[in-house]
Amino acid sequence: MQSVNSDPAPNPPKRRKKGCLWALAILGVIFVLVGWRINWNFAAIRDIVSLAQKATQEVPQSSYAVSREANLKAIYTAMMLAHDSDGQFPDASSWMDAIKTRLRTTDLPESEAVRKLMNPRHGGPNEWGYALNPAAAGKYQEDIKNPDETPLVFESRQTQWNASGDPRSDLMDQGWAISVSGKILKSPPSQP
Repeated sequence: MQSVNSDPAPNPPKRRKKGCLWALAILGVIFVLVGWRINWNFAAIRDIVSLAQKATQEVPQSSYAVSREANLKAIYTAMMLAHDSDGQFPDASSWMDAIKTRLRTTDLPESEAVRKLMNPRHGGPNEWGYALNPAAAGKYQEDIKNPDETPLVFESRQTQWNASGDPRSDLMDQGWAISVSGKILKSPPSQP
């Protein structure tokens, strides 16, 4: 009769899985070769990540330094953005409404941006003091004769929002204007 052994059969020794190590090694080599082949620049990647982090940070707000010339240039830039977008200058009845969103920059709060539409020579609350020349309102820039001398926006005696008027009669004493071509006009215009 055969003897029955009550001890279980011993487990075979654990074999190391060399196949996994070889696969990881091959993947590592492929990663390095692909990176070398497409010229990965890890410093550039770090810089891109750094720029992305800075872009998500809050931009410090600044304030607007009011001046006659700066205001007229900012208004002109906004008018040209509206002109390029719409194919003509805004209508006289709504020109400030049309450009107010185009005056703001990323670091400038809306309350500061609207100050660009306030003539510093008036100074009261809700006294705007700029008017659009109706000779340019609703027109394409190149359709206006003598764009270097034709006022687009000028310092006006009127103080209401969206003011418009003839610069020959409505210009403030010693008032400035900005021409259709973007030139600051410091003497009263003689518009034809």
